[in-house]
Amino acid sequence: MIFDDAETNRLWMKDMQWKRQCIGGLWDEAEWHFPWLPQNVDLCCAYTHAGMYLGWLADHGLTSEYCNLCNENELDEFKMRAITPQNFFVSVEGKIATRDLNELGDAFTSICFLPRLGQVSFWSDYKSTFVSERLSFYEVADTWENYKLLCDKLNQRLSEFSNCHSL
Repeated sequence: MIFDDAETNRLWMKDMQWKRQCIGGLWDEAEWHFPWLPQNVDLCCAYTHAGMYLGWLADHGLTSEYCNLCNENELDEFKMRAITPQNFFVSVEGKIATRDLNELGDAFTSICFLPRLGQVSFWSDYKSTFVSERLSFYEVADTWENYKLLCDKLNQRLSEFSNCHSL
C-alpha cells in the first residue's frame, strides 16, 4: 500500500480505520498522517495527497453545496490554479468529511478510501503513480503536473465506478 513493509501498511490502515470510526464522518485529515511522516519531511507534506483528491472532487462537481459555500474563495483560487492542492487543503482545514461531498462523491470516496481486499484504492493509485525507491508517499511534489497525473488515474476510477454502479 503506502509503505514497502506489509506490517507497517497493516498498522497504518488499522490506524486510519480506527480514526475514521472514532471521528465519524471524516474520510481523511492531514493530522492523522503526522506520525507517519519520515523524519526529514515537513508537516505540510501530509496535506498534499488529500489536497489533490479533494481538488479533483471539486473539479468534477463531487463536492457538496455546504463545501462549495463554506470554501467558495478557496475553491475559486484552486480552480484558477492560484493555489496548489497542498495549499488548498491547508486552507480548508486539512479535512475531507462526508459533509464536504455530495452523494456521488461520498459513495466514490467510500470505495477509494476503504477498499475491500484485492481492490485498487486511492492509496494504491497514488503510490503507483508517484512513489519510488527514493520518494516516499509523503514526499510527492505539490505541483500541477503531479495533480494532472493523479487526475488521469482518478478519472479512470470514476469511469469504472460509474459503469459498475449504473450512474
